[in-house]
Amino acid sequence: MHTVQPGSLILVTGATGFIGSWVTKTLLEKGYAVRAAARTSEKGGYLRDLFKDHADKFEIVVVPDISKPHAYDEALEGVAGIVHAAGVASFSGDDASKVLGPAVEGTAGLLNSAYERGKTLRRFVYLSSCQALLGKELTYIYTEADWNDEAVTAVQEKSAAANAQTYYQASKVLAERSIFDFVKNHKNEVGWDVVSLLPSFTYGPVIHDFKTRDDLNLSSRMFYEHMTVLKDKSEVNNYGADYVDVRDVAAAIVSSFQTEAAGGERFILDAGAYTFQNLYDALHSTSVPGDKVPLGDPEAPKWSFPGPFCNPSKAQKVLGVKFRSLDETASDSLMSLIQKGF
Repeated sequence: MHTVQPGSLILVTGATGFIGSWVTKTLLEKGYAVRAAARTSEKGGYLRDLFKDHADKFEIVVVPDISKPHAYDEALEGVAGIVHAAGVASFSGDDASKVLGPAVEGTAGLLNSAYERGKTLRRFVYLSSCQALLGKELTYIYTEADWNDEAVTAVQEKSAAANAQTYYQASKVLAERSIFDFVKNHKNEVGWDVVSLLPSFTYGPVIHDFKTRDDLNLSSRMFYEHMTVLKDKSEVNNYGADYVDVRDVAAAIVSSFQTEAAGGERFILDAGAYTFQNLYDALHSTSVPGDKVPLGDPEAPKWSFPGPFCNPSKAQKVLGVKFRSLDETASDSLMSLIQKGF
């Protein structure tokens, strides 16, 4: 088992994205040095400006195509930790299979580069998703023992069930399993271990670069649509989903590096479940302008949740993760979008 302490160099893939930018920010604030992988120099320039106060501990490496072999070879020189957050998060698209390449091939390439070039590497933290757990009945409570094998089967058989979301789910399962299998098969040859984090729908303030609503990450776009696509009063409690704050995900990644017992483990990151009405009520209890939030139907019968659909107790116990309330996460998410002109 290993730990990676402040002062160490961390490679963050997907650093220009919603979660990756927060991971980079949090690592820098906690005293780590960060090498951020960006697909273009333009995106890297945005990060350089965003983190200019940490210029002495921050650098950019351009990796144009993460699915190409050896794409990360140079990026791995001297790193003690990896946060692998790169990938395509999409539940829509004409060619849903496109999410598989960056997730599976990109992960395989990074693993091979780590095997060949990661002489100083001690821990590999993979950002998976609760989508890699799903597949059971609605009332089932998921744990780290679950895998969404149904999605993998549907994709492999190209069945009618293999929609865009299914491809995304399968990509997370296949990539995550490949990491654990790789370390198991090379356990006597590598000096590093792996931690996998599985967040639910991730909301929170937006700090990454985007130009239009369509450029937003999937979860932030979903949150925006929750606010702007009005629901009939009969529908305000007919939808349930779990959430987690992006800042808590970033904090969990830092803890994953610093906690020896995290090595070789999976951790669910989930702050709880909500309906549309829960979300509206939470926002109306904050200082967010009321005209920005639907009223819904505060008197509608409530959906009684047994708790989160994905059980986060392991992360709370081992990593010491503390989750923000729906009020705080929702209000900070919405205010962030309002400040950016939405």
